[in-house]
Amino acid sequence: MKNEEMNAAEASVTANIYNVPVGTIMPFMGNSTKMAGLAASGWLHCNGDQVNKDQYAALFDMIEYSCGGSGVNFNLPDLRGMFVRGVSAGSGRDTDAGSRRKQGTNDTVGDVPTSWQGDEFKSHHHSTKVWVNHNKVIRDDGSNITPANEERTVDSNDVGGSETRPKNVSAYYIIFAGLPR
Repeated sequence: MKNEEMNAAEASVTANIYNVPVGTIMPFMGNSTKMAGLAASGWLHCNGDQVNKDQYAALFDMIEYSCGGSGVNFNLPDLRGMFVRGVSAGSGRDTDAGSRRKQGTNDTVGDVPTSWQGDEFKSHHHSTKVWVNHNKVIRDDGSNITPANEERTVDSNDVGGSETRPKNVSAYYIIFAGLPR
């Protein structure tokens, strides 16, 4: 059996055993050297690389140019440093679903897989008012004034880091591309 056929048979059996559809994305906790070895089994790093659509025809049929590319090449999703979020699919849970963009562009594509959103912090406002009661103010000429109570606005200090995020653990994201041809 040729090496190519053996890899195809091996990956086909693996995919069938685990029933993994092409386009499935999973976290991978191995190191980068081990991850590079997964390509022979049909798993590719979600790092935005361009790959040949003929070589990875099954994956191209799933994601097409949604992450970039043109002609004979398409881009893999780039999930480095990103959280994956479920497609809202009309649930109303993603109130900004319509503003999602195609990866690497400013083109609005809406609530579809591989769409992207930048950092955002939910709009809010902190306003604190304090009342100052002046007991006595002395003028330059030495005479006293008893001013009325005065309202002043006090701003809070900036607190926090450089982003808003939940607790997290980092991993590589890999995508099942089917078998390379």
